[in-house]
This record gives sequence, C-alpha cells and structure tokens, in this order.
Amino acid sequence: MHYATSAKGSSRNIAVALLSWLVLAACGAGATAGSAAGTTTPATANTAGFFSNPAAAPACSTAQLSVSFSQVGQAAGTVAGELVFTNTSSTYCHLAGWPKVVGVVGQTGATIKAAKVESILGRPAGQKAGAAALVVPNKPVYALFSVPTGVDYGPPCDPAFTYLQVTPPGGGSAIKVPAMLPGLNQLMPGCPGFSVTAVIGNAGPSNPAASTTTAVPSGAGMPACTGQHLQVSIAHSGAAAGQVSATLDFKNVSDLPCSLEGWPSVVGEQTSGTRVVAVNSDNAPIGVAQSAPSPVLLPANGGVAETQVEGSDLPPGGVGECPTFEYLLVAAPGTRTTSQIPAFLAGMGANMPDCAGIGVTWVTPYQSYGGGQ
Repeated sequence: MHYATSAKGSSRNIAVALLSWLVLAACGAGATAGSAAGTTTPATANTAGFFSNPAAAPACSTAQLSVSFSQVGQAAGTVAGELVFTNTSSTYCHLAGWPKVVGVVGQTGATIKAAKVESILGRPAGQKAGAAALVVPNKPVYALFSVPTGVDYGPPCDPAFTYLQVTPPGGGSAIKVPAMLPGLNQLMPGCPGFSVTAVIGNAGPSNPAASTTTAVPSGAGMPACTGQHLQVSIAHSGAAAGQVSATLDFKNVSDLPCSLEGWPSVVGEQTSGTRVVAVNSDNAPIGVAQSAPSPVLLPANGGVAETQVEGSDLPPGGVGECPTFEYLLVAAPGTRTTSQIPAFLAGMGANMPDCAGIGVTWVTPYQSYGGGQ
C-alpha cells in the first residue's frame, strides 16, 4: 500500500489544537468512591450508587463549588473552552442542566447573558442535555462555552468582560469568576453570541472496591480519554516480507477510567522536516476479529489500548535507500494533545523507514498484540 507524502505543514496542520478540540470529545470528571475501612463516606452510606444514579446525590450548593476556565483556545473568530466546576467540599453532590452565565463589563456594568445551546461549534455536550452529573469531592465537571471575538460584531465587543457571574444549575447565589482567559492572556470578549452548554459529567468509580458491580469489558458509556490522561510509547516493532509495523500503546496514567475509539492521528517526521500523514487503515488489526472500531476501556492507573502503524522497507523499484522517520507525532483518538515519539524501532534496530508512506489501524484493547509496557 502506498501512502501520500507531503511537505512539512502542507498536508495536515496538527497544531490547530482548538479546532480539533471543538469537534472531538474530551474527558471531564470522574472519581474514586468509597472510603477506608472503619470510616464513613460523606453524603450517604450508598455513595457507590451515585455513580449509576447521580441524581440520587444531593444537589450541589454554591458553597461547595469553585469555578474556573480550562482548555481555552481561539480560532475562526471564536474563543471557546471549558467552564470548570470543582467540588471543594467533602460531600458528593450533583449538577443537572445549564448554568446561568452572565458576562459583566466592570467599568459600565453592562451585561450579556450566555444562551443555552446543545453543542459548541460541533462539539456536543457528551451526554443527554440536562442529565445529572455527579460532582465528586475534589473532582471537576464542566460546561463548554464560546463567544465571538468581535470580528462580526465590532464596537459592542469593546470593552471586554472583566468578570462572569456564574450560577450553578439548580439556582443559588452567583459565583464571581474573573474573565481573564488562561492560555490567551486576555479578557473574554464582551460580544453578542455568547453561549454555554449543559454541565457535562461522567459516571463510574475508578476504585473497583467501591462498587459491587462488575467492570464493563468495553469502553461503551465511559468518558473519553484526554491527552492529559495518556502516556504514548512504541511497545513492539518488527519487519517481515517487506512490511514494517510498530505497536503504539496508549497508557492511562490517571486515576480515572476512560475510553478511546477510532483512529489516532499519526504523522511521521523525517530529519529533513518532511512530514507524512498516516492514512487510516480499514483492515482489522492483527489478532482482532472485529470489523469496525468500538470503544476501548482503559482502566485507571495503567490501562492500555493499542494501535498499529504500518509501512514498508522496500525501496521503490527495489533500488536505493528509503528516507527514515526521526519522530512520530501521535494524538490519541478524540484528544487534542500531540506526543512526539522517537521513531526508533527496537525490532529492526533502526528508525522506521518511509518507503511507501504509512497507515494506522484503529485503537483496540491491550491484549490485541499481546503487548504491554
């Protein structure tokens, strides 16, 4: 199989992190439930049940929550990111529905209320709108927000918001949040078109001892992994009959279970700077009977999913030598974080050759290649 080669940056610009985020899923909150022997878990004696029924936990009060920004970026005339709600108490609680978010211009007192929307620029809320989200102590849940930068609105966006008044779903007093956006080092534009999704949460304790239910064998229904959850490495490699392969492991290094589904983004980078974008392979990965991608569960603290990068070590026409990759730039499915992995293949004792481009299979469970860390 021949895969297309492109000049650096011309075929696929993996640096456009915000736009990738806007169309991909991200992993919000989850938590470890339960308590040490001889102690009492806060809230009620049945905290494990909250993971299957978050609405059974008490509604969060304003006093239990802090609000901040995360994953903020700017592209295509829009600023977007996550409005994060963190449970600062020792008690489980839940949030359900849309927060009330009002942008305030401190100098004039002018306000704009964020409209309630189902998704932000193609990125859905990730659960049924308005569904209860469990807010575990010291763990966050979030809502997505977006606001135009003023390109289409002009003077009404000047001055910018100096702070937001955020009222959690269910009511209560508003929390004052400074409108300085991390990463952009600027105040949020005070523009019409401000919008916010319902609160997004996740279910499922990461501590098996905290629940009597059996862990699901797949990642169906689990929150998607983010780049912050994952450690990427080449686990196995080899070459035979003109074919070269390298198994990439995605290891969950967080204390929350999560899932991956589909094809990762893989770009091979040569010493010259030439980049080759891996083509998604429709062939079933080695040792996998399934004929299409499906969610893969990565248990907390060490769960692994795998994919396979494929290429060739046969020069075109059988003459000369092929260039080699110095690095593989890898982003797991549904993530916006790129890892730079040295392209040295221990099974070959050399860097991965680029004789006919590269392809990549969809993510599969760790057992697929019999690999590991």
